[in-house]
Amino acid sequence: TKYCHPSSFFIDGWSSWLVQETFNTISASTILLVDECGDLLSSQPVERMKLVQGILDLLLHIITTPQSCVTHLRAVGGAIQMLEKFGTVIFLDAVGTSLQHWARVLFTLMNSVSLSVRSVAVDFLVSLLGGTFDAYGSIDDLCRVIVTVLPEVVAREIAMNSVCGLIKDMNDVETSMWPLRRAIADLERDPNDDDRVDVQLSPALSAFCRACQAVIDGVIIELRLRGTDGVCVIVGAKISIPSPMNSPTSPYAFDADEESLFEASCFFLPENAALQRLRWLITLKNLHESKNQSLEAAETLIMCARTIAEAIQHIDGVWRPARFVLWHDSKRSPWLTAIGKTMGRPDRGNVQVMDFADSFLEPPEVLDDTGPTDADTLLVQPTISKLCTALAMYARQAVRQYLKEPGMEQFAFSQLEGLLRSVMEVVDQKSSYHVATRNSRKRSGGGNSRREVEEEGSLRALSATLNLEMSRLVGLMVREETEGASEERKIVAKAKHWYVSVQLSGQKPKRFTESTTIPTFLEWGSPSVCRVPLGIVDAAKEKLDASRRRIHDKAKLEEQICNMFAQPIINALATEIPRNTILLRTDPLLGDVVDSKYTFLVVVVVHMNASELFATQERQTEQRLESKRFFHRKGEPNNANRSRLVSDLVELTVAHSFPCAMSRQRTLITSEILSGT
Repeated sequence: TKYCHPSSFFIDGWSSWLVQETFNTISASTILLVDECGDLLSSQPVERMKLVQGILDLLLHIITTPQSCVTHLRAVGGAIQMLEKFGTVIFLDAVGTSLQHWARVLFTLMNSVSLSVRSVAVDFLVSLLGGTFDAYGSIDDLCRVIVTVLPEVVAREIAMNSVCGLIKDMNDVETSMWPLRRAIADLERDPNDDDRVDVQLSPALSAFCRACQAVIDGVIIELRLRGTDGVCVIVGAKISIPSPMNSPTSPYAFDADEESLFEASCFFLPENAALQRLRWLITLKNLHESKNQSLEAAETLIMCARTIAEAIQHIDGVWRPARFVLWHDSKRSPWLTAIGKTMGRPDRGNVQVMDFADSFLEPPEVLDDTGPTDADTLLVQPTISKLCTALAMYARQAVRQYLKEPGMEQFAFSQLEGLLRSVMEVVDQKSSYHVATRNSRKRSGGGNSRREVEEEGSLRALSATLNLEMSRLVGLMVREETEGASEERKIVAKAKHWYVSVQLSGQKPKRFTESTTIPTFLEWGSPSVCRVPLGIVDAAKEKLDASRRRIHDKAKLEEQICNMFAQPIINALATEIPRNTILLRTDPLLGDVVDSKYTFLVVVVVHMNASELFATQERQTEQRLESKRFFHRKGEPNNANRSRLVSDLVELTVAHSFPCAMSRQRTLITSEILSGT
């Protein structure tokens, strides 16, 4: 590959050979020091800890400095020796809060084009994860720290490659992450082949690797979303984005962008990583807004609000990352001043690179606060007042998004009602705690705490805001009932949400055979349930009305919806394979397709209620709004016996009830229902 990591930044006036040999000598000296002094200090834990901390700080500085593969191999080898010599517990105690910085440099090495450097970094991380599991029985805390700083590392690697002139378009951005993706895939080890990986560790390790891949996807998606007028700016370099993400001709039509962001957010728990979870949920909300998916954006905002409601009770345990001083301070890392200068781009130096990378560590809109800008400082710590303000903002935004979809007032009300219950539970708990502490303080002669008063006031103001939004929704629902709305308005108010099953089979296009970029949301040969956008439903009804066909003819309307929903998918497939080899079916495809020269696209309307399958007219009645289960007919129905429920049915089950924070989901279970006469 022509891509290389920008490792040619050295101190001005120094010979690169001299710098390399100096660091090689230091690394070798640390290995000898550990061998000679490790056993001697075993009976003196304080002195041993000083030795371990000093050597690890030294090795961290060496690994941070861009050097030759040999130097990095020796430095990481020294760290591995420390881990094996003193054990995981002493290693973690020694690094302390610098663990996140070790994660940064390890991920940087894992993106090296040198196979040996990637391998030694992967080997070190496997040993650390395996040792942590053996010592503590869990790797959750360690993985939380590692995954939190990964987006900053990914953004910094993209920025450094941009400074070196290696990124010309979005394909180059994705290509620059190939080494890191391969290295993360190598982290998954078979317990039968690697004795460091316990059998019970393997599932947690797989989840960690999937989350890392999802975070890399998320950074690339955020870059696309940041683009304006088809251009994304990376450290001063303008990178063209082929077409809008919601365009039918977009090359990202099959990307599992929603799924990657959702998986990245679900990796973090509200109890100890609420802001990390919010960070990805906000990106998911922005993605839905870019696709004009109001209902999914509203559901994502409700998830944000629920995350905050759960986090308020555990605010003291929220972990916050810190910036890496060796990536910011040129006094401690003199080589930073050479970034940009050696490539003839002094206006794209380390300050610009780190500004770009820091914006991905935690975007300012998470708490509507930019936080501190000094190097080696923790990001802003949340307070209950700030969290309450953010929750109220997300709730208001969610209501606005819900109201963009017809007939969602009642559903939005129920969502806010559940959110209000969670908030009131927190209010009651905090009030009881504050009363107890105030009574204790009075007995000791102290006064009331200003912080307690502010927290309780913020929580009660939040509950008032939620009640106000619920009152607005009630007013809208009552007005529809009392003001005698027209029949047309009543029909719109009761408009149903349409869902389709989408399945691809037959000849595979290239996009479904490569896995070097964001994966596809469709699994070849398996159905996925997708929500049909309101615009497609309206367009289908208008087309039937224009052709003088009754829009209440259920079969005709379903066929038209399937045809219009399939067109963007067909256009995306046609960019890779001839259009005449793509066959669309709007009825279930019976049997498996083997060695076909055609690509079959099967789009079938599915229903939350099985009884809807046997109605001949599209009636405006109350519809179910939530379900994990969907039904469609298997093959052609028997028209003569349609009312007797004799047709075989297919039931599709997904993981999360629709509507949810994703507009599509892969089917988990497909069952056939054989009904009798």
